[in-house]
Amino acid sequence: MAGQTYSCLEHAAAGNTNALFAGHDIGAENWATVAWLVETSKLTALNPLACLIAALTATVNGQKQNRIDDLMPWNYSGRTNG
Repeated sequence: MAGQTYSCLEHAAAGNTNALFAGHDIGAENWATVAWLVETSKLTALNPLACLIAALTATVNGQKQNRIDDLMPWNYSGRTNG
């Protein structure tokens, strides 16, 4: 699955020079994390927006760093029908 995710991100990376965070390492890392989450969600038949909202909500609500695996797309229960 990692290879498939990487391939999906290669296409998104083509426009990264025009990204809002160009030239800022932390912004680029954050963009890469969100892009990875969205593409991995798609590959595992998840609604990317719902998965992103769930991860951000958990983070805002104090998700513990030692429980970060709970936020991975393959642990998210909101499967789509397609």
